[in-house]
Amino acid sequence: MYKILVVDDEQVIREGLRHRIKALQLEHVGEILVGSNGLEALEIIRREQPHIVISDMMMPEMGGIELFRCMEEEHSDVKRIALSGFDDYSYVRNAFKHGAIDYLLKPVSMDELQTRLQSAIQKLMDDSAARQTLFSVKQDYDRLRFESSLQQLLFERGSELQEPDNEWSVYFPFSFCCVLLIEPASAKSFTDGWAKSVRERVSGALSRQISEIVVREARNIANRIVLVCNYAELQQWDEIHSALKQELKALAMTDEHAAGMTASQSDWFAQMGELPEKFQQAEHLLSYRLLSQIQLLSSRSLLLHADPDQPAATKAELLELEQQLKSQSPQRIRAALDEWFSVSALKHRTIEHVRQRYTLATGIAASCLSDAERLALGGQPFRAFSSFASLSELKQYVGDLIVQSLPVNGGIERTIIDKALGYINARMREPITLADVSAHVCVNYSYLSKLFKEGTGMTFTAYITKLRMEEARKMLTDPSVRIQEVSVSLCYDNIHNFSRAFKNYFGVSPSEYRKT
Repeated sequence: MYKILVVDDEQVIREGLRHRIKALQLEHVGEILVGSNGLEALEIIRREQPHIVISDMMMPEMGGIELFRCMEEEHSDVKRIALSGFDDYSYVRNAFKHGAIDYLLKPVSMDELQTRLQSAIQKLMDDSAARQTLFSVKQDYDRLRFESSLQQLLFERGSELQEPDNEWSVYFPFSFCCVLLIEPASAKSFTDGWAKSVRERVSGALSRQISEIVVREARNIANRIVLVCNYAELQQWDEIHSALKQELKALAMTDEHAAGMTASQSDWFAQMGELPEKFQQAEHLLSYRLLSQIQLLSSRSLLLHADPDQPAATKAELLELEQQLKSQSPQRIRAALDEWFSVSALKHRTIEHVRQRYTLATGIAASCLSDAERLALGGQPFRAFSSFASLSELKQYVGDLIVQSLPVNGGIERTIIDKALGYINARMREPITLADVSAHVCVNYSYLSKLFKEGTGMTFTAYITKLRMEEARKMLTDPSVRIQEVSVSLCYDNIHNFSRAFKNYFGVSPSEYRKT
């Protein structure tokens, strides 16, 4: 509610105006104050902080013009209305010169008083809205600046980053921090909407159960939610761990996409310069989901008994794996991979040993591929080790690579398949159909469809999609190439269909992939 101060040396006039203002019953008007001269008015203004001042111009000790001049220096945001019994332009000019917004001539009618006050109130409301907008814009600017600095500190590894300045204390007001990473079991479950829902649930659970905590969101990266917790007491690390563990279980019971979700929690740190190191620690801890059934991984909950100095595999193990993977027997290939990545084989090995075993297995797999199949990969590396959520998924991927490269029935069929693959690979940027391929290899359409599925392990449509998606991934690494250009070059009729196909294949949209 707005306060109004009426200043006039004649009591009858100032009291009369106060009663008239009350009688108007204006919606936003509260207390109505009175003063007998400019000096008294200044004391009231300093003490009561009114929003509107209606002052007579001619008063003893200090008149209205001098009062308005003093208000310019100390109370410029107060709306001033001049009041006078003289219809003299010089009074009007001087009043407006010192900040008056309006002028009332005695005797004041109710209509004139209502009009002037409503105008002053509207100006106050407009000023308040403008200040709020300015404050909101500044808040948004400060937040974006903070988020940009946080992204840089987290994700731009190797760059020269300065220690965060004191402004960070606004966003991280407490003494200790830790990093949380949350990842679904399947990349296809990760959408912006799902990530937002999980982020809000986790942040809400932590805030409800822990006093003096701030949970800041960083940009989602590689299908992972990244949160930075800032808290007051060192022992609250354990409280965060317990609260997050409970919320992950609750999420798994209410959200089908949260089933199998894994999270990691870094050690605590007190200096923001340690943030990149703790983020990398959280990433490393999360990779142990392949070896552990623990849903929330941390350096305290994950007890490692591995010997980092032992080799990832013995020479005999590697020779046995190579022999089995090149046996051309799907059963022996799958069994060999099961043993290579079995719990017993990995019992005393670190996650780095598992990574090395994956690299060795894919190296052997690469030697099993035909020239056409290598060309289909487009020179791209195999799937990143960090992209696998489980050992079974990893084994399935390597096994599929090899099994799908096995001969169909013999030389003629393999030749047809290789010729078809070569034709498709060379024309993946054209609107090619299976009928085009059938005509090229001189084979019946239906027979080629069956032969192609048996020889590659996938349909023609799935294969051409795979080919184009791998090519799209390669093109998107060049920031100068627009997503629209990638879409057109790979024969998609619009960018929406391309984006949908890309997300179905990789689990993220083209724009999200480009950020990772």
